[in-house]
Amino acid sequence: MEFKNNKSVKVQMLKMKRSLTIITSVLILMLAFNNLNAQLSEQLKGITKFSEIQAITEAYYAKLKKEGKEIHYSDPKYKHWKRWEYDMQLEQMPSGELAKNKLALLKADKHIKKMDQSVDRNTLSNWTYAGPDGSVADPTSTHFIGIGRVNRMAFHPTNENIIYIGGPAGGLWKTIDGGNTWNVLDDYLPSLGISGIVVSHENPQVVYALSGDGDGGGYFFSSGVFKSTNGGATWIAQDLGIDTTYAGFTLEMDPNDANHLLAATTEGLYRTTDGGNNWTKKRNGKIYDVKFKPGSSDKVYIATDFTILKYNNINTSYWDDPTITPIIQLKGRKALAVTPADPSRVYAFIGPNLPNNTYQGFYISQNEGESFLRVHDSPNTPGGQTTYNFCAAASPINKNTVITCGLNAWKTVNGGVHFSQITHYRYTDSISWYVHPDFHDIAFNPLNNKLYAATDGGFYVSENQGQTWSDLSAGLGLAQYYRIDVTPEDEHYVVGGLQDNGLKIRKSNSILHDHILGTDGFDVKFYNGDKSKYIVSTSGSTKRFADDGNIEVNFLSLPLGFSKLAIKPDDNNTMVVASSNFNGKLYKSTNEGVSFDSINLLAGNALESCPSNNNRLYLAGPKKMYISNDFGSSVEEISSNPEFPAASEFPSISDIAVHPLNSNFVCASFGGYEFPTGVVMSTNAGTTWTNITGSLPDIPIRCITVAVNGDIYVGANIGIFLRKAGSTDWIPYRNGLPNVVINDLAIEHGSGTLYAGTFGRGIWKAPISPSACLESLTFSPSVTHSGFKYYEAQNNITSSGQVFGEFTSNVFFQAGNSVTLLPGAHIKQGSNFKALIGPCGTGIPDIKDKNGESVDR
Repeated sequence: MEFKNNKSVKVQMLKMKRSLTIITSVLILMLAFNNLNAQLSEQLKGITKFSEIQAITEAYYAKLKKEGKEIHYSDPKYKHWKRWEYDMQLEQMPSGELAKNKLALLKADKHIKKMDQSVDRNTLSNWTYAGPDGSVADPTSTHFIGIGRVNRMAFHPTNENIIYIGGPAGGLWKTIDGGNTWNVLDDYLPSLGISGIVVSHENPQVVYALSGDGDGGGYFFSSGVFKSTNGGATWIAQDLGIDTTYAGFTLEMDPNDANHLLAATTEGLYRTTDGGNNWTKKRNGKIYDVKFKPGSSDKVYIATDFTILKYNNINTSYWDDPTITPIIQLKGRKALAVTPADPSRVYAFIGPNLPNNTYQGFYISQNEGESFLRVHDSPNTPGGQTTYNFCAAASPINKNTVITCGLNAWKTVNGGVHFSQITHYRYTDSISWYVHPDFHDIAFNPLNNKLYAATDGGFYVSENQGQTWSDLSAGLGLAQYYRIDVTPEDEHYVVGGLQDNGLKIRKSNSILHDHILGTDGFDVKFYNGDKSKYIVSTSGSTKRFADDGNIEVNFLSLPLGFSKLAIKPDDNNTMVVASSNFNGKLYKSTNEGVSFDSINLLAGNALESCPSNNNRLYLAGPKKMYISNDFGSSVEEISSNPEFPAASEFPSISDIAVHPLNSNFVCASFGGYEFPTGVVMSTNAGTTWTNITGSLPDIPIRCITVAVNGDIYVGANIGIFLRKAGSTDWIPYRNGLPNVVINDLAIEHGSGTLYAGTFGRGIWKAPISPSACLESLTFSPSVTHSGFKYYEAQNNITSSGQVFGEFTSNVFFQAGNSVTLLPGAHIKQGSNFKALIGPCGTGIPDIKDKNGESVDR
């Protein structure tokens, strides 16, 4: 097959609706603020605008502080608030509300499709994984060691070594050797947040995954259920029929009928009886958990936000029957556990609830849920953040053995009368007892009775009912990075701050990283000329590390939350910390953090030094941008200068980038949906500005960096985009990159390596863009293409390779003279492939219908 005309050609194009990280404000507030205090929750009722939510919440905490109460990021409620605030400031609509309606979703979807058809002008944006795949730590001085959060797990019905796990933002993974090695199943699913997995007991090749991270409280929402019929090699999407944005909690399969499944979501309980082809809503409201009675297809137990319910005949037309009396009526998150060792027994684990945040207890029913008895309510085993992490499991062989989990895991061997703690989160206490805190799933494998745990740090196993534990996380690339930094001292060195898993550093061309610090790590900066020293902002403090992390100095202990950092290029003693607090400050030290001076300035959104101008610093708060020519002692606003967008034209500044050789060349990026501004640029230090948003998709632009040659790269909610020096528009730069949020970008200029810190798939690297387009390209039969790939050549592209991946693939060939598919070339049905004849750099033209709407072609 050969194409020699000036028209684009579509081969086996499957139309699909790509789900984005669009937020329903009512849902996200409900999820995020369940952990807050009763008084604050009451004040926030009915409030949907981000600025109002922020003002009310910060005023509440300011009042507590004035009353003498210590407010610190280590407090789980304040921590989750600051996480939410940091992320959601970029997710606003022009109204000030969080992006929420279906129209916004469709508009963003069309913009993404248009960018897919105006794609990458070179073939060298081939991204590879840079870790962490594992962590090395000193057990005498480190705790909270981990890789990244695991949400859910599922076991093969006949092979104990085959296990599936899902992350909140890193997709689906599979092991076939009991957790010694892992393989990611698909990096290009529309949603990489997983909340439920089941494997068919009739055909183990059939696997279902419910998407959307219900535990996370508003970051990654659902694209429905994905189904694989080949053990996870490829997937098809199954729509639950929910029009609004939602998240998932769990997925359960009938023990007798593998085509019968129940999905628990924030929007209700959904049921399929035909293997996912059709889903029907069976109950309204938030459903936290659902369990079939062991061995039964008719009896089901459901845990809602307010009640626990039992259904004796699930074939009734609708399950919101008001005549059904709830067994337990308590508000709060609930987890259920059943056991084949006694099918009549049901356990209910009920977390704390407002207003007093008191643990509500552990309940047992011995009559198929007809009645429950509370057998335990002290101590508070789940902890104080149960809407985020909460789970329970009963032993399949001993009806009295149950594991309940929150911060740590607890075990009862007498049906809940007494619980003993069986894990600890401090690595120094006992390595064999260590499991990273915040449990999201716990389960016994019925084939070998081993106990498995999914936590904020990874995946763990106990072969002796919880007495000792082993970490099975090596090989899981699930790290959620906030910020990264590189150093010209060594092209392989990368340091980064992670959610839940602190600070890690890469010291060689390896995917194994050193673990330096636990809790939440955020911004990081290497010292100039010394790769063994760096500073980091963490959960409420700023720290200095020397001797490759062996020496730690805590030098600014304030409830700063997500603070930005800068070190003076010619003086490592001079450093600046920009607080992200609502009433923020800018701190400057000239003695390596021994003491600080401060000025009142809200500039915690972005902070960037200038390698070519030692005294210059650029800073930004949510709405204003500044320049300092004395490295933070004084500032001048530059966001009021000509052509900088008005405050109404963007919700929040997200990042700043400066040309490494020209401190007058500065760019700023912005968040938001349906705003006219994504990126602006100045070549005169902010005296005047130019809007260079161009055809960037209508999604939040989260980070930006500039190469020595003037090329500009931005990272967004989905993907990375490039604006070549001298060009007037953007092209995707994401060959091989997972469909994941990009939180930070950094260039090691000496080697020409671009690093990306992703929120859910670790760190990735790629060579920066070359200046020339290749003359011709040839792909042999052994070459396969999947995911997002673009190739172009000046003259010809010839291929006898394969395109697979079905609906998750988008592969493009563009050549100046011809695109030829030779015998043996194969486009798998359902995969997306496009070919175009045209010059390099022009992309595929945006074809419109008679109404001016972009169309597939």
